Amino acid sequence: MKNKYILFLLTVLMAGCSGNKKKSEVFRVNNPKDSVAISASYDSIINIEQKARRDSNYRKTESYRYAQENYHRAIAERTKGLSHIDQLLYEYEIAICHLNQAGKYAQAHPDKMKSLYMQNLMKIRGEEVLKIHDRLTHIQLSSAQQQRFKELNYIKN
Repeated sequence: MKNKYILFLLTVLMAGCSGNKKKSEVFRVNNPKDSVAISASYDSIINIEQKARRDSNYRKTESYRYAQENYHRAIAERTKGLSHIDQLLYEYEIAICHLNQAGKYAQAHPDKMKSLYMQNLMKIRGEEVLKIHDRLTHIQLSSAQQQRFKELNYIKN
């Protein structure tokens, strides 16, 4: 039952990155160089998180810290001068887009999604999206930020 709920939630969230988006004053992930740099860092974060869940001692290693630092440094460089909320929206968009890409991959390769490894990667991606979503729902957003958050969630007025 829990797996069906997670799969449903992932499917809903994957749709959030694939449609037309209205313009907003809020910073967006639209620079191809940003996309490549952040994608590599984000993928490494997902992979190390899965490794850390299998081996709790891995969280104490230098490679775990290094991957975390690289990701957060890449985000900080791309969002320099933005408010904390705009930085969270930026991270949220990245997480949703990566979840969407993983969902497309899963649809194209259903045989690979039978492996527990791939299922865990999808679960971690979904959990990352939910974690940022929950943080954003508990923060006071400006009207432009609220609009951007709604766009990312595919909520229409």
